[in-house]
Amino acid sequence: MPSKSTRQAFAPRGLRRASAAHYIGVSASKFDEARKLGLVPSPKIFLGVTLYDRRDLDRLFDDLPEIDTAANNNDEWEIALRHNGVIA
Repeated sequence: MPSKSTRQAFAPRGLRRASAAHYIGVSASKFDEARKLGLVPSPKIFLGVTLYDRRDLDRLFDDLPEIDTAANNNDEWEIALRHNGVIA
């Protein structure tokens, strides 16, 4: 097993649900909500463990629309849902 300092030298590629939610900056419940709406990429399974690919999460975050909060009072999730065609 790698030493503690070696393990901390890199970010894991696969993230469990709570870590994936934390990685993109939302609660686990918001992450689940987005997953049900098809906004979060499908996880992978490794040895029975469900893992979200950090690179997929990076692309998800990169594709989120930018908003001007001073000009737009809409909820960020509503904007993301509209941007992704989930709601009109």
